[in-house]
Amino acid sequence: MSFEELSVSLINYYYEPTKTPAFDKFGVVSVISGNGKVVITSAYEQNTHGSIYIKAQDSFGVWHSTYFDSSYSGTDNDEYGKSIAINYDGTIFAVSANNSMGTTDSGNSYGRVEIYKIEFDTDTTDPSKIIKKTLLTTFKGDYDDYRGQEDVLVGGVVVGKNYISNNLNYKFGLQISMNDTGNKILINCKNRILAFSSNSSNKYDWDKPEPEVIIN
Repeated sequence: MSFEELSVSLINYYYEPTKTPAFDKFGVVSVISGNGKVVITSAYEQNTHGSIYIKAQDSFGVWHSTYFDSSYSGTDNDEYGKSIAINYDGTIFAVSANNSMGTTDSGNSYGRVEIYKIEFDTDTTDPSKIIKKTLLTTFKGDYDDYRGQEDVLVGGVVVGKNYISNNLNYKFGLQISMNDTGNKILINCKNRILAFSSNSSNKYDWDKPEPEVIIN
């Protein structure tokens, strides 16, 4: 399948009767794995939260399609899929929702980033479930360790720093990128860029890694 045929196939899948396309930014954000076997695009304003569309080729050369909406239950318009990153072989991908609001905070748009594993379920008879995604971890921008800091001024003199808290400009996950292996991700947000790595050589192990501040 050529890249053009692949693109048309993904678009046709999106416009199936079961979908309800509108002005939802489908195709504005798209990525392809380095080996050319996985294509992911988003419609980050679809269904109030955002949706992800995946086209992937199995070991037999057969292409499969699936899509899923944000599972987030917070405030609408979190722009799930505003940025997507994928590793070389298409087994790991990340999705950001930079306008995401927490379910227990005061309505502040901190943002979040989710990392997934992709596999093929050869036992299912449902074509939409052949591509299997597993959530590995979620990074949330309201964690103090992840937030940038700003100067506290008294009479024009810097007397300390506070975490950047609230306001809609924090945008944790505004842009994300991933290395070829899939064990490191860069997350761009207000006033800083953070790097997260899996805890070991196992790229699927993302149990609460500590961030490395690249720019602060």
